[in-house]
Amino acid sequence: MKFDILTSFMQEGPLTFDIKGGCMQAVLPDGSQVRVERRGWYVPGDIVTFRRGENGIATHRILGYVPGRGGWRILTRADEAQRADAPVPLACVLGRVTGIDGHAYRPGLRDRLRALGMWPLAALTWMWGRHAG
Repeated sequence: MKFDILTSFMQEGPLTFDIKGGCMQAVLPDGSQVRVERRGWYVPGDIVTFRRGENGIATHRILGYVPGRGGWRILTRADEAQRADAPVPLACVLGRVTGIDGHAYRPGLRDRLRALGMWPLAALTWMWGRHAG
């Protein structure tokens, strides 16, 4: 329910969220405000806000895409985490972070290359776990 309401508001324009926690500490310190805008497609290195579980919302970096039931899913990971998150259906993505604490934000080339470099291992680990279990 909460996610459906947020998705509806995202259709009207960007939303602002408060960041809680330190998993993205280097870029998004605890207490930061982020501006999130809906996009048609997201690329590795983008930081996106998405539904996590039934009522959770997370803001993590995209590593890349993997195929899933019903279409493509994104692999995300918090910058401070050791492992990638479970793949996220595109329908669960609210949008991309385009501002932090009132300043425009766009990932740099280093952020994008780092994310792309992490994607193969994260994708293989996910695929192995999916087929091994």
